[in-house]
Amino acid sequence: MFDKAKDSASDLAGKASDIAGKAAETASGLVEKAEPLLGKAKEATGDLSAKAEPVLDKARETAGELVDKAQPMVDRAVEAGSELLDKAKGLLTREPKTGAGDGAAGD
Repeated sequence: MFDKAKDSASDLAGKASDIAGKAAETASGLVEKAEPLLGKAKEATGDLSAKAEPVLDKARETAGELVDKAQPMVDRAVEAGSELLDKAKGLLTREPKTGAGDGAAGD
């Protein structure tokens, strides 16, 4: 019985070793196949980055131009708002007109 168990364990160990060997071969094959793909992915990413850079530069340039063009309008809007505030303050701080003159009606 002990010999039979020993033989079974030996068979199992042999099978496990074969399976581990096949798994290692498969993993090695996958790595070999993945390496060129990884290289191509890096290359494609670099190409996309190189192609995107001029677009980003143009977008930055356009944004700067828009800010430069908008600045005078913003300045005028701030100035107009300031003038309106000054006019509103003037209207609110004026003495009310009573229409009674100098207050001499009751004297």
